[in-house]
Amino acid sequence: MIASAANGFQNTDPVSCATTAFSFHPEFDTATADHIVLWAADHVNVSFSMEIGHFEAQDNPPNGNFDDLNCFPASNTTGPLVGGCYGQDFDFDGTSYQPDWPNGTPANANSLRIRSSRGQGIGPLSASKDASGNDVYVNPFTTLQFVTNAPAGDFNCLGPTTCVVPPVGAAFYPFYALRTGDPGDQPARCALLFGNLSGPRFNNFGGVAQYGSPDLFRDFQVLASPVQLNPCLPDIGQNQQ
Repeated sequence: MIASAANGFQNTDPVSCATTAFSFHPEFDTATADHIVLWAADHVNVSFSMEIGHFEAQDNPPNGNFDDLNCFPASNTTGPLVGGCYGQDFDFDGTSYQPDWPNGTPANANSLRIRSSRGQGIGPLSASKDASGNDVYVNPFTTLQFVTNAPAGDFNCLGPTTCVVPPVGAAFYPFYALRTGDPGDQPARCALLFGNLSGPRFNNFGGVAQYGSPDLFRDFQVLASPVQLNPCLPDIGQNQQ
């Protein structure tokens, strides 16, 4: 797969913000658990990522303002209505780490829904051509893994036994859950949601326990679950329509 310059993909200069047409090629030609970005804090592969922890109210912690960075005041005239700081939240007491994530009730926000781009199931498909030269989509990804690098920002994470989620100081840490039988789906299928979802229609893979244990082979500050079967493969027949 190539994110092609012919389709509008561009590189952005971080200083001037000028853009240049650029074709992004994958480093590997097969998808395996070993083909990841080795220099990143996370196991980046064919993946979906929720990046949290970059906003909090200015709290002037007693041990120093090490995470009160890039702060701005609240305003009801010319600026944002809510003031805060958008540096990294190293003490894990900001809004990202409170139990007010989507939980399936009307009193809270709706979760994002992660599905195949054609609907019906979880994960991407590979494009191919049929005998008539038409695009078809095949080869769903049969396995998945849950990973978090939250402990990498925790000053208490000094060894495998102290690298945990929720991190020290966090009241909560969000997790993924599988929902089946979405209203209006024909046929009813499934979706992967993110937040604080539990109950009869949800498989939350053990909640925060889904992230597994420290990856002792690559980086003990990263928690990774075992590679597991995709619990809801895309319906290839549905994707040809």
